Amino acid sequence: MFHNDLSPLREERAMNASTTSMTRVSRGFAIVAVIIAVLLPGCANYQARVADGKPLEPEYQGGMMSAYAWGSWVSPEIMSAEECKRGMYDVVVESNYLYSLASVVTLGLWMPVDVSYRCKAPGLQGGGVVPP
Repeated sequence: MFHNDLSPLREERAMNASTTSMTRVSRGFAIVAVIIAVLLPGCANYQARVADGKPLEPEYQGGMMSAYAWGSWVSPEIMSAEECKRGMYDVVVESNYLYSLASVVTLGLWMPVDVSYRCKAPGLQGGGVVPP
């Protein structure tokens, strides 16, 4: 009878030990997943480009734009591209992991993005270069 009373106790201890080891594995997996998510930069990149033409310069110009209070106020409201007399070749809007984290932590009160652009180069018309 003494042996039968210990059997359920042994089974319970064995079950607790396996549950504890599974919890440790799950916790370890969660920690590794969080570390990977923090170290790998997430990035969203949106690009609009004209169908024909070439960029005037290979380097992008632009900067950071921020939306506040769920888009009620944007700063700068207009990003000036006055040097693009012939129009824009392409515009790129990028967000990264830290920008997304800032948006989530502030519950959308601050939403930053990087906006960059390149000017369109003069095109060819009738075998020559279009004058500026």
